[in-house]
This record gives sequence, C-alpha cells and structure tokens, in this order.
Amino acid sequence: MPVTSSSRLNLFPGGLERIPLRAIGAALSSIALLALFAGGCGKSAAPSWEETDGSEPSSLTAIGEGAFPRFSPDGNTIAFTLCLDDPEDPSGVTYEIFTMRPDGTDLKCLTRDKPELSGTRWKGQPYWHPSGEYIAFTAENASLNRAGTGTASRPGLGRGHDVWIMTSDGGKFWRLTDYPENWGVIRPCFSRDGGLICWNEEYSMEKYPQGLPGDPDDDPLAPGRQGHPGSYWSLESFRYRKGEELGAWRFRIADFSLEDGEPVLSNSRTVELPQGYTLIEGAGFAPSGNQLICSCADLSETGGRGIWGDIYVIDLSGDISQRLTDTPFIHDENPEYSPDGSMILWNASQGDPGEGEDLWIMGTDGGNKTRLTHFSEPGYAEYDPNGRQITESSWSPDGERVVFGHVSSPERAGIRLPSTLYLLQMGSYLEFFLAPL
Repeated sequence: MPVTSSSRLNLFPGGLERIPLRAIGAALSSIALLALFAGGCGKSAAPSWEETDGSEPSSLTAIGEGAFPRFSPDGNTIAFTLCLDDPEDPSGVTYEIFTMRPDGTDLKCLTRDKPELSGTRWKGQPYWHPSGEYIAFTAENASLNRAGTGTASRPGLGRGHDVWIMTSDGGKFWRLTDYPENWGVIRPCFSRDGGLICWNEEYSMEKYPQGLPGDPDDDPLAPGRQGHPGSYWSLESFRYRKGEELGAWRFRIADFSLEDGEPVLSNSRTVELPQGYTLIEGAGFAPSGNQLICSCADLSETGGRGIWGDIYVIDLSGDISQRLTDTPFIHDENPEYSPDGSMILWNASQGDPGEGEDLWIMGTDGGNKTRLTHFSEPGYAEYDPNGRQITESSWSPDGERVVFGHVSSPERAGIRLPSTLYLLQMGSYLEFFLAPL
C-alpha cells in the first residue's frame, strides 16, 4: 500500500525505550584527515599533488550559500540545504531545503511552513528521483529530544532524522521511516533507474541497547543498567566506542515504486560491511545498481580507529568488490560517479578532522587521480585559510559541470554550517580524461 504518515515503513514495530543522553559536544562535523596522494597511473600526463602548475580551475564560481547540493535530472535546477536564522528554534537556527537555477537565481524554499512537516525540525540532504518529480530528504523528528547543543542533529550528521519524500515543487510530503530515540539517518539516494532507494542508518541502539561494560554508568539510580545505550554522538564515542567513533553506520536498501503518484517502499534490508571494517558514510549506488560506493575504514590499518576512510565499492551483500583509494590515516569521502560512469569525484582533507578538504577526480579503476580545487594551498585563487570540509558534490547530467559546497570558518562548525556553493566547469578535466591513451 502507499506510504503515508500512518502507513510508513516501521523498522522497529516494538519500539525502543527513550533514553536520556549526556550533553553532546559541538565537535561532530565532517571527519577527515591529511590527504597526500601520489600521481595517477595510466595516462602519464595526469597532474599529481606535486606536479600542479598553480593554474586555477578552468571556471570556479560561487553561486550562493548552501550545502549538500544536487543537480536535477534535467540539469536546470539545483536542490540544496540552507541554514537560516530561526528564533523559534532553541538553537536559533533552522535548516531548510531550497532550489535554484545553476546561476544562483530563482531561489525557492520547498520545506518551510508546510503543515505536513509540522512534526519535524531540521531538514536537509535532498536527492532527486530520476524522474525529476520527487526529492528524497532527511528531516529531524521534533518529538525526539536533542542531545546537548544539538549539533549531532544537523543534516549530514543525522541524529533523530527520518527519510522523507516530497514532490519536486514541495507540494506533497510522505514520511518513509519512523526511527526511535538515538538512532540516525543521513544521505538518502536513488539508483539510476529509480527502482531502489538507500540511506545510511546509525544503529548503535540495536548493537548496544544497554551500553558496553566499559562505559561509565549513566544512571547510578537504575540498578542493572550499565553504561550508555547506543552511540554517544559526541567526543565520548572516541573514548568508549573505539572503531565506531563516528557511529555504527550501515546501509539500508528498499525497493521503491509509485502507486497513483505516491511512494511505496518494500523489501527493506540492511547491508553491513565485513568484520573489521567500519562504514563512515555510504554515498549511494554504482551506475549498475548492483553495487554501492562508500567511505569506510579498514581497522587493521588504522590502529582500530574508524575515523579515516578510503573509497570502496561493495556489492549488495556487503562484500568488498574494489578499493579505489589506499591512504590509511588519510580520510577520503563523498564519492560521486560521473553521468557516463567513467569518472568519480571525491574529496579529501589535508589536516585535522573537517579541515582543508579539496575536490579530486579519478577513473573508476582508481587511476588518474587529479586534484580539482586548491582551497587548502596558498598561491591559488580559491585558497582559503579557514577552509574546512566539502559538503558533497553533484555532476550536471551532461557531465560538464559540478556543483559542491565548501565550508569556510575560523572554527569548526557547530550548530551552523557556513557553506558556500560553487559551480565548477569541467572542460579541461574532461578533455584529459577523454583523450586517447
């Protein structure tokens, strides 16, 4: 039957006890560490980190504020997340989903002051259905308590969020999941044929419903309950959740269809990585729809810490099919296949977590790694001494442009995510990748 507010996918029909949480720090933001890539293989002319000549990108233009941008299937519209002042929210801000033209004009808000969303707070991470008629996104459940400062409830961090679908004009809304307290959702994504949808779910509450023996006792007055159920969603996870410092994440996949214009989910299932690997963030489907691409950590290479991710391709059972980057203790994330499936964008950091990220491109075999931006390197037009993370990227359908968000802040982002949207013309890079060997 169609998914409505009363017949949505309930992953936990028995429910879970709502649990008071410790105060959360403001340190959770995009995690990434030093990226020092060697030159590519195959085409010997591929510029490496050391070989770049100082020339700026062929065309890099700031088009407005925002994060998590996505080109529409026809290439005429960009959907994105924008942080706004909101005196009615205890934090003083809200996050809403907007659309605009690629030149930054015709700005429209799709999610604010909508009665169907009255039970939500922050919304973000839009993703277009291939038909162009629907947009998946996440929204924070207003009935759940925020932890501490609320930073972990920001879009892209996802505590307390659910998966939603709306029509691309913001006229109708459907809630697709109903997660309990202390779970989380980020990054919904459709397969290219639109027949599958996936997202990342944080499932520490399933793994550690009573916490772990090494946890400090959260509630000494409750006999028999040891420690902190689920994730701490804060720096406490670095002490008590080794290997899952950023959370215990997995893919959830469901079949997606439409009945009389309303979304229907069926055959929901999870995809978990092999033992010894930690999923940091899943980016979505490979072009075939039979594989997934993600950032994950091989704990045997990182001292048991699930902080620094490499780019991997996995099959729908969770088995690893391909490793595309090989930089332990250096974080790679946000891989995005080009429309023709021949190239992959991703971003990598040059510093501490959430600092100095730049955009890169490589072939689907992991070769020809080429740096596209230089926010972290003095001497370039776009150099930014306050540069932090890249808030995802998206190809235009013709593959000639890329839109991405970039955070600039003298301090690590807390409640606010000060991200600027950029449009990058890919002309010279396409010429390189399409040139005969």
